[in-house]
Amino acid sequence: MIRILHTSDWHLGQTLRDIDRTEEHRIFLQWLGDLLQERHAAGTPFHATLVAGDIFDGPNPSARAQGLFYDFVERVRHFTTLIVTAGNHDSAERIQAPASLLQRLQVHVVGAWPNEAESSLADLVVPVQGDGEQVFVLAMPFLRLGDLGSFASADAQEHFVRAHRKRYQQLLQAVLMHPSYRKNPKSALIGMGHCFAAGSAINEETERRVGAQDELPIDVFPSELIYVALGHLHKAQRVGGTDRVRYSGSPIPLGFSEIAYPHQVLSVSIENGALVQVESIAVPRPRAFLQVPAHAADWSEVETALAALEPIGKRDLQDPLRPLLEVRVLAGLERAADLRERVQLALADKWPMLFRIDLVSRNSASISGVQDDVLSLEDLTPEQVFRALCAERGLSKEELATLQVDFQSLLTQFKEQGSST
Repeated sequence: MIRILHTSDWHLGQTLRDIDRTEEHRIFLQWLGDLLQERHAAGTPFHATLVAGDIFDGPNPSARAQGLFYDFVERVRHFTTLIVTAGNHDSAERIQAPASLLQRLQVHVVGAWPNEAESSLADLVVPVQGDGEQVFVLAMPFLRLGDLGSFASADAQEHFVRAHRKRYQQLLQAVLMHPSYRKNPKSALIGMGHCFAAGSAINEETERRVGAQDELPIDVFPSELIYVALGHLHKAQRVGGTDRVRYSGSPIPLGFSEIAYPHQVLSVSIENGALVQVESIAVPRPRAFLQVPAHAADWSEVETALAALEPIGKRDLQDPLRPLLEVRVLAGLERAADLRERVQLALADKWPMLFRIDLVSRNSASISGVQDDVLSLEDLTPEQVFRALCAERGLSKEELATLQVDFQSLLTQFKEQGSST
C-alpha cells in the first residue's frame, strides 16, 4: 500500500488586516511535521506529501514566512517525499529557484509550466515508491495565461478548458514515456492542480477568481488519474461528488467567513494500483475565532453577550494567539463612533480581542446593497446608513424619493461647512 498526504493553501505570511498569523502557521507546520514523523516511526509512513499551491500569501513573502517553509522542508524530507507546486498567490520563479538543490534532498518543487526552450516535462513527473508499489505524481502547477498557448479560439472559456486539457495530456504522455513506468506499466497515476473546478463551492470574500471564465469541468483531469489533489479553494470538498477529485482546503481559517470550514489534510491510500480510501485528518485550530452574538442583535443583547466573555486575568495581552472577536449588531440609530466606543468599553477587561464590528440590516439585506448581509461598520458611508434606515422602516418609493432629496441637501450643507472650517 502507498499512502499519500494531500494539503494546500497554506498562505504563509498572511495577515488579517494588521494581525500577524505567523504563530498560527508555525503551530500548523509543527503539527504536520509531527504527524509525518509519528507515522514514519510507526511503520505506516506517508510515502509522499503533496502541497497543491498557495504556499505563500503573496509573490514576495517575508523572510519569516520563507523561513517557516524551509524549516518544514528540512525537517520532513526525512519522513516523506515532498512534492510542492505553485499556486496563483505564489511567485512561480521564487518557488522554482531552488528546485535543483531541493531535488537532491528528495524534495520536488514545481513553480511553472516549462517553456519550449527548457528541458522536457520530466521534472513534473515524480515517481513515488512504497511497500512494493509505485505511483507517479503529475505535479501540475497553477497555469497562468502564458502557459496556455496561443489563443486559438474566439471563445475564451473554450480555449481555457482546451488548453488545460492539453497540458494534462502532455503530462500523461510524459509519464508513459518514463523509464520507470515502462518497467511497471500498472503503476497508479496521481494528478495535482491549482484551479477552480466547476461546481465547487467558492468563498467570494477570501478566494480570488483567476478570471471571469476560469471554471474547469471535471473531465479535464484524465480518467487514467486515480486521484487528483487540488488546491485553490479553501473549503475541503469533493468535486463532482467523487473521492477521485478533492480539495483539501486551507489548514486554518483565512477569514471569519471560513470559521465553519472543516480544516483538514487528506490521507489517500492506494493498493494494487487502485484508490482504496480517502480519509480526513482534522487540523487543530490554534486560535479561536468568535462571533458574538451568534446572530446579530440589538445593543442590549450584544452588551449581555460581551459581558459573558472570558476575562483577561493574568494573560499577556500581546499573546499572538489571543482570540479574535467579531461583534454583530443590528442596524439602529447609534452613530458608528458611539457604537465602537461602547463595544471597546465592554471589552476592556475581556480576553478576546476585537477584530471588527459588523452592522447588519434588520431586513437581512446588506447596507451596501450587495448580496453579502455583513458589512464592516468602519466601512459605512452616510449614504449607506441612510439607505439601511429607510429599508428598515419600509418606506414607499414616493417617501424615499422625498427623503432622498432632503438628505442630499443636508449632506451637501454639512460637507460645505466642514470644508470652510
